[in-house]
Amino acid sequence: PRVALRLWNLMRNQPNFYTNVLSRKLRAGRIICDDAEQLMGRAGLQALEADETVIVPDVICCNTLMNAYAKLGDNVMARSVLNSMLGANNDGDEKMLCHEGIPMTTPTVVTYNTL
Repeated sequence: PRVALRLWNLMRNQPNFYTNVLSRKLRAGRIICDDAEQLMGRAGLQALEADETVIVPDVICCNTLMNAYAKLGDNVMARSVLNSMLGANNDGDEKMLCHEGIPMTTPTVVTYNTL
């Protein structure tokens, strides 16, 4: 499990990880978007992937990350990955923890069995 978490941290720190690419494009003024949800939606990420080689975590990556947290006994972080996959945000009245760097993705049976 610790190896999976180390790989996740390495992947997130890569210059072509999707959040880093979006940050660079926003700073350079190449993307003008008032709605962050539109930018982070599946269609926005697919357009970004078509533009250049970008690392975007898929459902298999999310399942592996959830499994690593679950095996380490950190159920809160495992649930935060699921919350992020479902598109939850921290703006509502409910305090739902979301994992940084996880795009909205459709969970599978494996996802739910992990929890």
